[in-house]
Amino acid sequence: MSLIIKIREKGSWILISLISLALIAFILQDGLSSSNRGSSATTPLGIVNSVEITRIEFDNKLAVIEKNNAANGVKREDIIPYLWTNEVNRILVETASKKLGMRIGDKEIEDIIFGNESPFRREFTDQTTGEFKVNELRQALSQLKKTKDPAQITQRDEVEQSYIAPAIQQRLSVKYQNAIQQSSYIPKWYAQKFIDDYNNAASATYIYAPYTDVQDNEVKVTDDDIK
Repeated sequence: MSLIIKIREKGSWILISLISLALIAFILQDGLSSSNRGSSATTPLGIVNSVEITRIEFDNKLAVIEKNNAANGVKREDIIPYLWTNEVNRILVETASKKLGMRIGDKEIEDIIFGNESPFRREFTDQTTGEFKVNELRQALSQLKKTKDPAQITQRDEVEQSYIAPAIQQRLSVKYQNAIQQSSYIPKWYAQKFIDDYNNAASATYIYAPYTDVQDNEVKVTDDDIK
């Protein structure tokens, strides 16, 4: 079975992270539809940290996701807000990481693709033994890398967009978040104060008088009360 056939079987990954942003979905779906508004293909859909999200790039990624999830019944209107949010997050993390000099090196990319958390692990795991067939994965990717067949070049681009790029993006995001968490410091006295405040208990006395115990003939409602 070719690599792309195996990859097309995956596709359910999108379902675990769909974000239903109704307003954004409406705006983007309307903007991406084949209406007669005469919108220019070069007009950016949005700008995040001075980085443009171009219509062509967004359309290409949308087409790949739609193709990979065609058999799963995932609707276009659900994919659009997911993809938009993902693009915004990608740019935010990339620009912030770049300022810090943070990146994903070649050894990390090797670990991402062929390590324990490989995005190809399910497709290249022996169902009987549970062994991750790393060599077969290397051969498949090497074949795609060297190919000059237009159809396989298209498949290679789909593999890059659907698997490798998102996995690298996820690793960079985790690295950035870990750096932020490790840079946070809470003094011991403040932590203890938080614990003490959380565990403190207070005694209170109150009177419970349910209105159902009051008879209707004991109360007279005036016009002023109603107003």
